[in-house]
Amino acid sequence: MRKENTSLDIVHAAKSVFARFGFKKTSMDMIARSIGKGKSSIYYYFKSKEDIFQAVVEQEAIELKNEIYHAVNSVELPRQKLKTYILTRLKTLEKMDNLSNALRGDYLSNLHFINQVKARYRAEEMEMVSEILLYGQQRGKFEFENVREVAKPIVLAISGLEMEYFINPMKEDMNEMERNLDLLLDVFFKGLSKS
Repeated sequence: MRKENTSLDIVHAAKSVFARFGFKKTSMDMIARSIGKGKSSIYYYFKSKEDIFQAVVEQEAIELKNEIYHAVNSVELPRQKLKTYILTRLKTLEKMDNLSNALRGDYLSNLHFINQVKARYRAEEMEMVSEILLYGQQRGKFEFENVREVAKPIVLAISGLEMEYFINPMKEDMNEMERNLDLLLDVFFKGLSKS
């Protein structure tokens, strides 16, 4: 139990060090100093800086998933669930520098676990959107034949919104993002054609 607590302390401290200095500039010494331990103490719990960063990224991924899950389950309407999913994801990812960098930063792709994290993240994203769509379908709000086929373009569109939100130097405020999101959801759920 004690070893587990110490490793959690290291991960928690490393989270802020990595967020502040980035993966490349962060050293084991910096992480050790941030929790008042020697570098050799850190090596007792983790083999390398990469192992610590992996633990940080995985912890943030779990926190993101939990945050989204609670937010989505706090609303009833299927369309609102999807909107809540997207907004919660954006707002929470914005606070998670390490996970955001792992998912978006190509300079980290040489780390063996990054591609695994990205693949798991995309799979979980597809699963969550599929569950929301299925929820709406079961309540007679959405009509389609294949949930996964509908989920995929939604996930791709969300990724585009996300990229614009995080990369654009003139970052939109959240109200503007919500307006854009409502328009996108209108296109998905109402279509563009007159009928």
